[in-house]
Amino acid sequence: MFSTNTAAYVPKLYPEMPDWEKVKYYEFHFPPLGKSNKPVSDFQAIGFVNELLLQEKLAYEERVRIREEKKKTKEDNKREEEAKKREEEAKKKQAEEDKKRIKEEAHVAAMRKKYGYGWENDVDGTDEDCPTAYELRLEWEREDEYQRISAAEAYEQQMDKEEHENALFNVRMELETRGMTQSVKQAYIQEKRVDIIAKRWEREVEIEAAFYEEGQQICRAMQIV
Repeated sequence: MFSTNTAAYVPKLYPEMPDWEKVKYYEFHFPPLGKSNKPVSDFQAIGFVNELLLQEKLAYEERVRIREEKKKTKEDNKREEEAKKREEEAKKKQAEEDKKRIKEEAHVAAMRKKYGYGWENDVDGTDEDCPTAYELRLEWEREDEYQRISAAEAYEQQMDKEEHENALFNVRMELETRGMTQSVKQAYIQEKRVDIIAKRWEREVEIEAAFYEEGQQICRAMQIV
C-alpha cells in the first residue's frame, strides 16, 4: 500500500487523481468486511477506481449527450414553430392582399360603368376615390408633362430650323436676283417667300394631324383599359 502522512484525508473522484489517492479512496469506501477478508492490493484498488472513473466519464458523457439532444430538440421545435408562424403570417397577409385586390377590381369596374371614360377624375376628392384612380391620375400627369416637354423641345427645334431656312433663303435670293431691277427683285422674293410659307403651313398641318391621331389612339387605349 502507498504510505502518506495525510491519514485522515479522503479524496474525491476526479479524472487526474494520482494512484495513491485512488488507493486511499478505495480503502475508505470499500474497507475489508470481517477478519476473513484480506485487503486488496494497490494494483487491484487502482484498477477498481479506474473503472469507477471510466463509468463516471461515460455517465457524464451520456448526460451531456442527453442534454445536448434535448437542447437541439428544443431549438428545432422553436425553429419549426417560428417557420410555421411566418408561413401562417405570410398566408394571412396574402389572403388580405387578395381580398383587397378583388375589392379594388370590383370597385374600379363599378366606377368605370358608372362614369365611363375618365372616371378616375370624376371620383377625385370623393369617397369613391381609390388607389387605382390615383395611379391613373398620376399617369395622366406624367403623360401631360411629357407632352409639354416634347412640345417645347419641338417648338425650339422648329424655330431653329426656320431661322436656318430664313438665312439660307436670304442667301439664295441674293444670288438669284442679281441683275434684276428693284421692282422685279421684290416681286420674285415675295413669290418665293409665299411658297416657303405654304410649305411650312402644310408641314404644320401634317404635324398637328399626327399629334391628334396619337391622342386619339391614347384615348382609345385608355377606354379599352
